[in-house]
Amino acid sequence: AVPLAAEEPSTVEGQPRRWNGFFQVREHFPLTTGYLVLEPVSGFTLPPGDWELEATLSQSNTFSASQVVERELEARTTRAPFTREMFDELAATDPFDQTFYLDAQVSRLALRARRGLGDGWEVDVLLPLIGVHGGRTDVLVEGFHDLLGFDQEGREKVTRDHVQQLVSGQGLEIDLGGSGLEPGDLVLGLKRRLAGDVSTWAVLAELDLKLPTGASDALISSGGADVGLSFVGSRCWKSRCGHAMVGYVFAGAADALPTESQALFSTALAFEQAWSRGWGLTVQAQYWQSYLDDLGFEHFAEDTIQLGATAGKATGWGRFYVGLSENSFSFKNSSDVTFHAGWKLVWE
Repeated sequence: AVPLAAEEPSTVEGQPRRWNGFFQVREHFPLTTGYLVLEPVSGFTLPPGDWELEATLSQSNTFSASQVVERELEARTTRAPFTREMFDELAATDPFDQTFYLDAQVSRLALRARRGLGDGWEVDVLLPLIGVHGGRTDVLVEGFHDLLGFDQEGREKVTRDHVQQLVSGQGLEIDLGGSGLEPGDLVLGLKRRLAGDVSTWAVLAELDLKLPTGASDALISSGGADVGLSFVGSRCWKSRCGHAMVGYVFAGAADALPTESQALFSTALAFEQAWSRGWGLTVQAQYWQSYLDDLGFEHFAEDTIQLGATAGKATGWGRFYVGLSENSFSFKNSSDVTFHAGWKLVWE
């Protein structure tokens, strides 16, 4: 028996393997889409002069309602629309002033470019294109919940593929519909590898800056600048790799929602398995504290844990991948499920 630590360095056709690390797909709850969420990759950086281009399309399906709305919906015997007038009647009689109803799908096309600068440095830029709409995934999510025995929480009693965002309470009033695909906030990143080598292990520090370049009227942007500081470590063997991240987001005061400047802890773990012929699988878990504690809504103040998996294949035209992530504990403060597909190309 040979210990894993004694295996030869990871190679592909005599060259160091390029580990994919975490898949960079965040969920999009309609109220937190405009804030910075840390999206780590790995502890490795690109060799000097190399470029990495990536495009990822994700679809986050959300159905979230307060208990007073949920009870009203579950009492129905048939599927029917839920109107603003119905919502206002429930909000007026809510003794806890905590009424909300969010039914939407958020689409995000993330365009990324990274470049290795040498001596362990790397820079990257992210431009997201974001749209809020009714989508076409409600039937898939309902079936998924039925299959695993999850509570629908009133989802199956309202019109499918409809968009409506209503919040009333704690001095906050929101009545938003959908929006077309438009630029979100630009994110600039700077990485520095602190220790390690090119293929077996590495630790880096990463600094991210989110600029309020997007429109805040549809909550696509928070309207404030956010800064992220994180440390990412990777330990890899011949065909597998583990990744870990800890960090903080220092979110500035927002314009779109009444949240003050705040510091939010985030952490993540991932396991990556590589197979022959370019196939690979990554499973990961990510935790972050709530961005919405200042709103005064009990459910919005809950922390979030997302579990996900992504399968991919490397080809001569780049790496293609598909996957999904799921809210693990609460459907009240983050999206139910996020489907994603993407393409990544390294240009030496």
